[in-house]
Amino acid sequence: MITKSGLYYQKFVSSKLAYCLASVVSFAGIFISVTPSSEAAEIKYSSQGNVSAIDGLVIDDITYDVTFKYDTFVNLFGNVNSANFNSPTFWNNPQKAKNAVDSIIAILDNQQTTPTQLNSISYMLIPYQGIVASNYSTYIRNKIGNHIRYWSDFRGESKDIELLNYEKANYAIFTSKSKVPEPSSAGIIGVAFLLGIRTFQTRSLKSK
Repeated sequence: MITKSGLYYQKFVSSKLAYCLASVVSFAGIFISVTPSSEAAEIKYSSQGNVSAIDGLVIDDITYDVTFKYDTFVNLFGNVNSANFNSPTFWNNPQKAKNAVDSIIAILDNQQTTPTQLNSISYMLIPYQGIVASNYSTYIRNKIGNHIRYWSDFRGESKDIELLNYEKANYAIFTSKSKVPEPSSAGIIGVAFLLGIRTFQTRSLKSK
């Protein structure tokens, strides 16, 4: 049998527990919302208006350090048909290569003073496919970031530039960075819940 005092105490405990749970959820929501998703990319210059590298560029939820090298495709990546071919980051994925171009152009155009060169050159290529011609020459298909009066993702009427694999060009080189995993929402709420219960138990003991 529950007495009036017991019933009152149950209601008191329930209201306190509800308050603690609401506080926990609110705290967890605030914590999650202020947790940064990624660090801002940083542009590095070798001289005024001349970009040498971009650190921490996020493309499709992956963070990269980007450098620019003027050389032949073969020297940088090897022969497409070789067993030792070091395939470029976005090889056989034209959409992601296009996303990479768009991400680089966006950060360049977002600068207070727009840089006009990458590695002392007014364009950069992102290779994504090899094509063998009828004469057995290998052509490399690339997406382009190009600066004339502004940065754009085309040259002339094309967004795909084809070069022989032994022609020199200014290639963007991507190195993926290992990221410290962010705490999950479930993990944050779980920890906060346990802390809330602990606080509630302590307050309940003091109130008796």
